[in-house]
This record gives sequence, C-alpha cells and structure tokens, in this order.
Amino acid sequence: MARAVILLLIVLGLQSCGESGHEHFCSKYQYLHGKLTEPGVLPFLTLKKMLREELNEPAKREDAKMALFVIGDIERGLIRGTESPRDYCLRRKRWEAYR
Repeated sequence: MARAVILLLIVLGLQSCGESGHEHFCSKYQYLHGKLTEPGVLPFLTLKKMLREELNEPAKREDAKMALFVIGDIERGLIRGTESPRDYCLRRKRWEAYR
C-alpha cells in the first residue's frame, strides 16, 4: 500500500513539474507578444532577419527561436482580441508546436 501511495505522489509530482513548465513557457510567450506588438517596434521582416542571425549564436539561440515562434503566431493572427496571449498559449498548448 505504501508503495502505491509513493508511486502516486511521484506521478503527481512529475505532472505538476511539467505543468509549471508550460505555464512558464506561456508567460514568456505573453511577454514576448507584448514586446513585439508595442508601438515603434521594428518591422517584422527586419526583426526576423536579425533573429535568424542570432540563431547562430549559442547564447542567444533559445530567445531568438522563441521570438520567431511568437512573431509567426502574430503574423498569422492566431490570437483573438478577447483572449490574452498567455491564455491562448495554454488553451492551444503552443509548447507542443514549439518543439
């Protein structure tokens, strides 16, 4: 019986770890969405060119990849005006497409 309880706790703990990772991803998604849609931001064509160059720099690779991912969603108009980017990300499980 004790083994079953311990196993259940381990499984629940692993699920909650993954969930917080998804929430972190979607919070970053929302932050980038906000920054990329602020007035005065460079045109996406220019930004994408700069970000693609940063993909070759290991220290900047992950941030550049994520920004390109968010720009793609913005350009396709995937987020409705009534929904926050974070809620959209969680609802549509955008971390699955990011991999």
